[in-house]
Amino acid sequence: MPCDNITELIRVVLDEKEQLTDYRFIKRTCGAGVGGESLLIDRFRGLAVSEIIKLNIDTFCQLYQAEKDWQQFLYLKHFIALRGVLQVYTGNEAGGIGDFCTISGIGHENGEVIIDSEIAVDAVTEKIKACGRCGGCESKQATNIKHKRKPLHKP
Repeated sequence: MPCDNITELIRVVLDEKEQLTDYRFIKRTCGAGVGGESLLIDRFRGLAVSEIIKLNIDTFCQLYQAEKDWQQFLYLKHFIALRGVLQVYTGNEAGGIGDFCTISGIGHENGEVIIDSEIAVDAVTEKIKACGRCGGCESKQATNIKHKRKPLHKP
């Protein structure tokens, strides 16, 4: 019987300077990575929390573009979840039960801050649809305009 709990779990690890050192984004039901556990870590490791928070979806899509729509969807999903946790952590967004991101715990270990959170899957999908990056509306054409972009994939 399929589970009706469609939340995903994310653990974010920050160093003593509040820079991202690691994150892990997994499905609650089976523990598998959401398209990979840490798709964006190579691009975001070492960035300050404030730098990640100020990056919006449009800027993210201009800077980091995948070759295929399904890859871009996964990258956006990771970005939105990661940024959402950090927005709640810093008090810029609400993070209680029923919100997009619910922080379930914040710990401190070996000089690092560990933030465990739940992400509402449907809320992430709605954010992606609203920005037009899902391919469902004409704004997708704007993302195909040739800009200098750093691909997320490794050649």
